[in-house]
Amino acid sequence: RKGWLAFLLLSVAYALYEEGVVSRALFDPQWREAGSLALYDHVAGINWTYGIMLVHFHVAISMLSSVLLAELLYPQRRHQPWLSNRQAALCCLVLALWAPVLALLARAHQPLYVPSALLWTLTGLVIVGLALAARLIPQRARRSVAHRAPRPVWFLILGALSITAVFGTVFILPEAGGRPPLVLSVAFLLALDCATLWLLLRW
Repeated sequence: RKGWLAFLLLSVAYALYEEGVVSRALFDPQWREAGSLALYDHVAGINWTYGIMLVHFHVAISMLSSVLLAELLYPQRRHQPWLSNRQAALCCLVLALWAPVLALLARAHQPLYVPSALLWTLTGLVIVGLALAARLIPQRARRSVAHRAPRPVWFLILGALSITAVFGTVFILPEAGGRPPLVLSVAFLLALDCATLWLLLRW
């Protein structure tokens, strides 16, 4: 009963854990999927545009789509807790154990990248801060709002334009040699995510 803001904060925290702590793709300049992006967006130990895309992906696909689909399938459960406290603690334990498991699996292919102690610390502080902020958000009373959503085709158009803009900015433009100042690419991606999220929640 915390609303979408708390959910989004936890989704970003999960994305930073998965890609910053577990896979290290957020920091690894030689990450295979990033291609030649390391020559463009790796600054101060962080893969900036690639990292924003990873957070975008986990918020939209790993978390938001999964929860929305579950609530559409089981609408009678959408305002009930899905887990007991013990079950939630077990999930946190398994999530924490995923990091060393992946490290062992990754050693068979290439050494697991180790970022600086400063980046480790900052990532941990941001993850904990996001989780605490989500916990401190007050619960919201349930309320029904009469609202007519746009036709489904508008969601299709929004999704198609958004993901095309993300992939064009992160992958296609740099690979094709078009490399605007990194700060402009980062600002565009953040603005795009905020505008898309605002429109989606409004709809």
